[in-house]
Amino acid sequence: MEQSLVRQLTLRVAQLESKGRRDRMLALCAVLLLASTAQVGSGVPPPNASGPVTVSDGSGASAILTATGLAIRDTNNRTRLRVWLDEKSRPSVDFSDGSGTLRQTLFLAEDNSPIIRQVDSKGKTRAEMYLASDTQNPQLNLLDANESKRVALFQGSAKLGEVNVFGSDGKQRAALVGDDNGPYMVMKDQNQTVRVAIGVYTSGKIGMDVRNSAGTTIWSSPTQ
Repeated sequence: MEQSLVRQLTLRVAQLESKGRRDRMLALCAVLLLASTAQVGSGVPPPNASGPVTVSDGSGASAILTATGLAIRDTNNRTRLRVWLDEKSRPSVDFSDGSGTLRQTLFLAEDNSPIIRQVDSKGKTRAEMYLASDTQNPQLNLLDANESKRVALFQGSAKLGEVNVFGSDGKQRAALVGDDNGPYMVMKDQNQTVRVAIGVYTSGKIGMDVRNSAGTTIWSSPTQ
């Protein structure tokens, strides 16, 4: 019995010594790897350096790391991806094309609402998606070349799916609402007067109204 215990203890000690040698070897390899990387890289400063850390490869691409962000540059030294914090520590991720023009950004607004914004080649915002700060409901906006909102797809405060269409002046021209009792749609002129209304009347009937510039119904079917 005692001999068996002695053999078990001897085997256990040998295993511990072997594991210790292996761990020391792995640690030594890690130190050598870090040292060699620092030497053959692009002059990466030691970990306690306060300035930017730059890493590059043979192709000319590089990455610059600071305390507030990371910028990745292509072989033409143009920043293509930037991850950073602004002066109020709000995060942002920016994507740029080969000319250096910002094409897409993801960030948190001042009210901490998440926003995704897409930009055309001329630097104009053409699409954006976000959560409303008051309801946390989603919204998708499509904009024209003048950055005027032309289409909005969203969930309103009543949690109904809605689509709004706007003129070049930014005023609403049409709206479609997916009410549970039946969808309805309105069309407006440039003075924001409803000229056509299609949907469920308060009586429960589904019909259409056509109105003049004063908003007075001139034709309706069926009659209310």
